[in-house]
Amino acid sequence: MKRTTDIRLCWLAALGLLLCTSSVWAQFKMPSRVFELTELDEATAKAQERGQPIAFLLTDCESDCGITENVSGKMIDAFKSKAVIVYVPRGTKEKLPEAVSESFRQGKYIPKLSVFSNDLKTHYGTVIYEDYKSEREDAFDPLLDKLREAKKESKSDSLFTSSW
Repeated sequence: MKRTTDIRLCWLAALGLLLCTSSVWAQFKMPSRVFELTELDEATAKAQERGQPIAFLLTDCESDCGITENVSGKMIDAFKSKAVIVYVPRGTKEKLPEAVSESFRQGKYIPKLSVFSNDLKTHYGTVIYEDYKSEREDAFDPLLDKLREAKKESKSDSLFTSSW
């Protein structure tokens, strides 16, 4: 009888630990260097100050999907030194400038990342989850190459600086 009680206690303790830690896994915290959509004016000013484009990341921090969290993190890591990043929560696309909202039409799943010049007049491209799923980190290369090329072409333009 004592052995059965000990096993039950072990199972209860394991279940309790799992329940306590599952809420930690259910959401990921956006890095402090990422602006919220409500801070778009500040993000635009920062991008213009740095001479960098703006990357809009459409994702869901409230998601309990590990894939969404992982790919969102990979997108942030790939573009954090190349652009000012703005977090766009799923379901808020209508609050975006029209061109940005339109750029998110492609692809069925989140996350999606779309990069614009800091005046929001030029769309450099979008990376969607489906691209990442099939190509992994190589999915970022065409857009990163496009940003490098735009930087070379506009050395004297205020869209880019030598800071990256």
